[in-house]
Amino acid sequence: MNSQFIIILISTLIPFYANSQTFPINQETGKITFEEVVHHNESSASDLYIQAFKFCTSKSAAGSITKSDDFIILEVMHTTFEYLGKDMIVQFHLDMRFKEGRYKYVLSEFIIDTNGGGKFNLDNGVPSYMIGKKEMPKRAHLSITNFIASLKQSMSLNQNSDW
Repeated sequence: MNSQFIIILISTLIPFYANSQTFPINQETGKITFEEVVHHNESSASDLYIQAFKFCTSKSAAGSITKSDDFIILEVMHTTFEYLGKDMIVQFHLDMRFKEGRYKYVLSEFIIDTNGGGKFNLDNGVPSYMIGKKEMPKRAHLSITNFIASLKQSMSLNQNSDW
């Protein structure tokens, strides 16, 4: 009985341990979450909102955009990475909030679409039947961090320029 409990415990913790090596885990939810407050002292909340909205609409969002004057929520955003000759899709939820001189982004609810091999929730780890279980999360992580870098670069553009 004890050995069964230990096996179940280990098999439950392995996906979280594997993800914790690469992905930030929200302490409250136990799920993969990328979040940051980015200071942009020279910008008003409305300028940041406009810049973020331009960025979000320029990316091909697969889902609906919910917005108000101080937040933008995209139900399904995505980025891609190549793996085993296929373009894999990382779908996620993007939440952006704006205040004077700063904005906050939160990326969560990551789903990998293997482009023909099914979809899986990244919070649960890569399914055991997948080839290259170690490489796929690394590439997904790189794709997500590149998306974040692109978002930050877009938000850093001179918003007052008419060029």
